[in-house]
Amino acid sequence: MYTAQELATRIRNKVKEKGIVQKEMLKSCDLNENSLNQMSDKKGISSFSLAKIADILECSVDYLLGRDEYASNRKSSPSELTENELEMLQVFKELTPTQQGKLIERAKMMNEQNDAEAKKKDRVS
Repeated sequence: MYTAQELATRIRNKVKEKGIVQKEMLKSCDLNENSLNQMSDKKGISSFSLAKIADILECSVDYLLGRDEYASNRKSSPSELTENELEMLQVFKELTPTQQGKLIERAKMMNEQNDAEAKKKDRVS
């Protein structure tokens, strides 16, 4: 279940991570500067506004909604992938389905460790 509070928190966190001014980002999406504070589970936010926010924050709508924990840095086409990302995809394709599953789980664990370290660092700062 999606909550307005989780959505607003994810938006605020991405804004901070990207070093974007929240007020300006909301204005460019034709939203009031208090939109995130006034958002409720019943009122929500329009899909068009949410898509604009995701584009500005360079993440997926699914990430903002909490549906995908790992979609925070989306790449829309292979031409935008780095050499390392392309190499990783090639190696991944050569693995068996079981090996692919293990690799995905390991990558998720590594990402969770990075998130935990970042949160710890934020608390210290």
